[in-house]
Amino acid sequence: MNEIEILLEKAKVYFLSQNYNEAEKLFLKILEKEPDNLDALYHLGVLKEVIHEIEEARKYFERVLELDPENREARERLDKLAEI
Repeated sequence: MNEIEILLEKAKVYFLSQNYNEAEKLFLKILEKEPDNLDALYHLGVLKEVIHEIEEARKYFERVLELDPENREARERLDKLAEI
């Protein structure tokens, strides 16, 4: 595993443990190194959705779709947020 993969796994564990502050820090650290990392962008969108920062969530899902227009998960989440 490279450094990014390790950070992603740690961030996901924090997220699943509902330690959203630590998860966010690690996802952002990944984006500092790889600004177009789809996994980090997507999971930040989910995190922001969970903590009710809807506009921020939309921005992350929109960025995922800019990079990967066929990303079904990001499209579904963005469509769901449009209903809010």
